[in-house]
Amino acid sequence: MSTSSWLDPSTRQARLLTKDWIQRMPGEIHKLPLEQVNQRRWEGCDFIMAITNSLSMFSPAQSCAVTLFNRFYSRNGFNDRKPQSWSSQDWNGFLPHPYQNLSWRFVAVACLFVAGKIEDNPKKIADVVKSFHAHWPASLGILTEDLTRQLKGVILAYERLVLMDMEFDMIVEAPVAFNQVLHFIKLIGRPDAGEAGEKNRRELNGDNA
Repeated sequence: MSTSSWLDPSTRQARLLTKDWIQRMPGEIHKLPLEQVNQRRWEGCDFIMAITNSLSMFSPAQSCAVTLFNRFYSRNGFNDRKPQSWSSQDWNGFLPHPYQNLSWRFVAVACLFVAGKIEDNPKKIADVVKSFHAHWPASLGILTEDLTRQLKGVILAYERLVLMDMEFDMIVEAPVAFNQVLHFIKLIGRPDAGEAGEKNRRELNGDNA
């Protein structure tokens, strides 16, 4: 796998999904009707938002996780038992039994785990496991020490999978950061904003005199 794309801004276009590809994706990648693909995407994003909210993660990390999830499933089908770029030989043994089949829920939690690191909002794997289990208890059973240890290993394996699948391209463009910059500019005021801008600047600097 090539890992040079994130170093070269000229490859930005390769990270963007064209309208034509989005329209062809359900049939070519997922082998599902468009409505089902959209439903799966919504479920994945909703799952991510539920866990990130319970972990008090910031908006940039949330949007980053959702972007990574959608990027992963622009290359892999929701019903795939393994990543499409992996051979059966490479995939066998990568995940422990009974988690050997690709799971969108584990992909989702791995994406938010990675996103926390990308956006300087990391969370401890133990906290991620607890929140993950709380949002999927019916299928996982009681959270024992053995299950906690097992889930940690599976999530870390999925983290490696997500990173390898996107070739360690961790550039994520989200409107959240731009909106925060605009908010900051409005808060401090323009250079010609007069007394109001000067007042905001003094407050930000802690100078109330």
